[in-house]
Amino acid sequence: MAVLFPLNASYQYGVLLNRQILAINSASALTSTHDLVLNATTWSSNPSLWRADPSVEGDKLWSQNWDTHPILIPMKDMPKLGQDPSYVAPWLDDPSLAMVGSQAHHLLHCLDVLRKAVWTDHYWPNGNLNPGHRNHQTHCVDLLRQDLMCRAPMDVYPLIWMDGESQPTPNFNVTSQCADWEGMTQWWREKQMTDEQVDRIWVKPEGVKQWPAPGGLEEEKEALRDVCARPNVTCTLGGEPLIFPDDDENR
Repeated sequence: MAVLFPLNASYQYGVLLNRQILAINSASALTSTHDLVLNATTWSSNPSLWRADPSVEGDKLWSQNWDTHPILIPMKDMPKLGQDPSYVAPWLDDPSLAMVGSQAHHLLHCLDVLRKAVWTDHYWPNGNLNPGHRNHQTHCVDLLRQDLMCRAPMDVYPLIWMDGESQPTPNFNVTSQCADWEGMTQWWREKQMTDEQVDRIWVKPEGVKQWPAPGGLEEEKEALRDVCARPNVTCTLGGEPLIFPDDDENR
């Protein structure tokens, strides 16, 4: 039995970027838009890879569209993002820089989490003992809910006559104004931190200002420790054995 934590570095750090980054960077890839007719077909004999049955190709498509590292921006710009810089961890080699992750990619990661929940038997055929598994899923549900209600797109859809239906049917294939996702992601990857940078070992300094830990976090950690201590249970993070901080110190 395994307990898996398929997290990328940007999710581990949990530093999120919001749209206010446009206040400090006006790259065209971040501002360009185009019209797109959404494909809202419910039944399809040839569904897109995004919604198809689980496959290696499908998993790769999803992960390559959200798996990114943080980028470095000036610490002085934190207030423009609505953040208190006194809480922000400065970059190891240059305290004038701070790490920020992409909220857009984080939201797509969350949608991928829920996609996999649809196919639970495929992704966790033997179950998932991770005590934080369900909490991760509900976090994603509520974050996507908040983001949707915050943006509240005002697109409208017509009710149309459809062959075989006696009543008007909603046509959700609306035309929306869309961001340049591929351009934005390419821009981000050109600026993101390297694997070597995100793998640097961090030590929290004494006396730093700290954000309060959410309620239930310590209980979840202890529950995870108990699960990982069971015989025949392997806990991994990103494919590597999971090491608890105090275990690492005692080595």
